[in-house]
Amino acid sequence: MPPRFVGESLNGPSEPLPPAPFVGRKSYWELGVTGTASFTDIALKVDVQSLNRGAYSLVTISRNGGSGGVSLGRFIRPVEDDDAPRSLQPFLQSAGSLSLSVDAGGYAVGRVPIGYAIGVGYQAPEALHDTDIQWGSTIAADVYVSKQVALTGAFTYGFDKVNNSRPSHALTPGAGLGTRFGDVRVDLSYSNTVASIDGSFVPPTWGTLVLQYQQVFLRRINVVAAGLAYARGAGGRGEVEGFLNKNVGLFVGGFGRVARRFTDIDVVHNDYGVYVGAGLWAAPFVRIVLRYDLSGSVVPNDPLAAQTRTRSTLSNEPSVSAIFRL
Repeated sequence: MPPRFVGESLNGPSEPLPPAPFVGRKSYWELGVTGTASFTDIALKVDVQSLNRGAYSLVTISRNGGSGGVSLGRFIRPVEDDDAPRSLQPFLQSAGSLSLSVDAGGYAVGRVPIGYAIGVGYQAPEALHDTDIQWGSTIAADVYVSKQVALTGAFTYGFDKVNNSRPSHALTPGAGLGTRFGDVRVDLSYSNTVASIDGSFVPPTWGTLVLQYQQVFLRRINVVAAGLAYARGAGGRGEVEGFLNKNVGLFVGGFGRVARRFTDIDVVHNDYGVYVGAGLWAAPFVRIVLRYDLSGSVVPNDPLAAQTRTRSTLSNEPSVSAIFRL
């Protein structure tokens, strides 16, 4: 009798071959569109001892705005729709990518109430009465040169214009090296910013160094953790995303840093933030993401005005994104 299964010998039966893993459509491009609303409260702790009215007074100013962005990425290796969560497929398949993104936004800051200014004899600095327009663009690459090694690079340009002042520009090139072991990837990257603010160049620094660790557990849980070393400070960030099935994911993350920003290198900023969100692949090629960010900053001895001792901000930023995999 001839064999009934592939691999069966004439001497006896053998088990049938296991079914081939599911492989669906292939994707070559990814297009993303994002819109964000921003609602921020700025609290100023003002020293009024010199006015003989007590030690401190506090005033809150609102800063509201929004932003939008578009990104387009090309997978170096096409992404196959297999049985893994769709959001993790590019990472699990080591697809690599080339991408371009553009974003723009702005905000307006309300004035200090007149009663406050009269009551304590303090007028808010003009910088807090501004409207601001910002936009930027980033070109990035993540290329696997072997199964274990990836090269990364990015170039970012940022533009900022406040009221009728001269515009500010920032150029940030960066490069990095990634190593891959199974579902674990470790990246080390370096970047530096060259900035011009109101026509004057910001003194250069030695840049920013980032060490990032990413691991996918059980093809369902994605964990990312990173440490950052700045020219004048340090920080960290992390995110955990879990998938209920192939199409639904929930994520939470946060960051913190103590550093001097390149825009005002003589001022220490204590920044922090947390965020939560959910993503749904409504179709094999469309993902909708809802996200909420809560972030803040505390600046001791704010230099915007001689009487301002502390400036703190608290921002609420809901956003919605649509991702199309083509």
